[in-house]
Amino acid sequence: MTAPLRPRIVLITAAAALGLSLTGCDDARDAIADATAGAKDAVEQAEELKKQAEDRVDEVQQQVEDAKQTLDETTKKAEELKDAVTGG
Repeated sequence: MTAPLRPRIVLITAAAALGLSLTGCDDARDAIADATAGAKDAVEQAEELKKQAEDRVDEVQQQVEDAKQTLDETTKKAEELKDAVTGG
């Protein structure tokens, strides 16, 4: 009587183990999907921050160029005034 039950018990145990492992695979796949989505969001945010930083760098470079131009113009006017005052 116990002999015919052993294969069934083994089969039921194996089926239960397989079911648990497949459930674990689903959970793992869901966790990987969540992690991938989170990583994708982080990459998109990083790219947006990089773009903002590049835009800010462009703005600052333009301000520096404008300041240099203003300084050059002011220096030229100062030299012209100096020459007009000193006659030279």
